[in-house]
Amino acid sequence: MPNQKGFSKIAIIIIVLILIGGAYFVFSKKDGSMQIQDAKNQNSQSDNSPTDQLSVDNWKTYRNDQYGFDVKYPENFVVSRQTDSSLYLASDQSCFDKIKKASPGYVEKGCSYYLMLIQDNKIIEEGVGVVREVVKISGLSGEKIINQSSKTGDEYASITIQFEKRNKWYIFNVINNISDNHIAKDTIDKILSTFKFAK
Repeated sequence: MPNQKGFSKIAIIIIVLILIGGAYFVFSKKDGSMQIQDAKNQNSQSDNSPTDQLSVDNWKTYRNDQYGFDVKYPENFVVSRQTDSSLYLASDQSCFDKIKKASPGYVEKGCSYYLMLIQDNKIIEEGVGVVREVVKISGLSGEKIINQSSKTGDEYASITIQFEKRNKWYIFNVINNISDNHIAKDTIDKILSTFKFAK
């Protein structure tokens, strides 16, 4: 009889692990792959998301002559730093002030930080809570990496979208409070829908 009790406990643990693994697989693959549409097509769609209702007509344009592209960002965003290969934005000035005072791993609710980099290598993120999706940006295939694997006490998540052209990686990243994931995801998708290379 003692062997049967031990076997029963092991069988229950295995069944629970299989159910958890199955649920993770189903929910992490739910969105599948996505394709970011150009700004004109996205403007014509209606959705209940606040960023989908925004028109990009009033957005500011960042133009990079060295790498030959334009991308728009919301007019209320604040530029922290800008170089030929990087652009740092925040959802507003108070967020920049708050991040300077915050402890590592904490992003205040309502604040999002956006970063654009151009570099020789792509970003590699691995681990539990990291989900990858295939995306298209300005006709190029790339990947979206959603990292929700924050440690205990951390209150942030990040989304990285990256693609390659002419041996350079174009990397867009947003870091936000976990409670703002949906807004940050919609905003970065909307920003990237305006990305275009000069002809």
